[in-house]
Amino acid sequence: MTPEEIISEARADGVNLTICNGELKVSGDTATVDQWLGSIREHKAAIIEVLKGDTTSTPLTVNEETAIRAWLDSIGEDASEIIDEVIEACRRNLDRRAYFLGRARTENAPQMHINPAVPLGNLTEEE
Repeated sequence: MTPEEIISEARADGVNLTICNGELKVSGDTATVDQWLGSIREHKAAIIEVLKGDTTSTPLTVNEETAIRAWLDSIGEDASEIIDEVIEACRRNLDRRAYFLGRARTENAPQMHINPAVPLGNLTEEE
């Protein structure tokens, strides 16, 4: 198989092959990834070269896109063209994806507020 065929067929099987900081990253269902690892390892250098020139998108999961959109909403970003641009940048660049997901996770994390005036009760086991 050529590197292009490996990339295409692996993607068809749900295995994502991407470059992040110059490193080949492989993600997907563990069993499916395991089936592809031999071919990927054998052609790793060539796959990296092909992917460096690849401008196709890597899908965001529903949870990733939802988190990014929620963060954009939380900072008051409502311009659809900006939102679309951020989502597309996250699909094309894993560093940008990591940045925006980091912001989303940090700033969208539920805040736990404890009122010290409210007794929590006995936290020890009673016999």
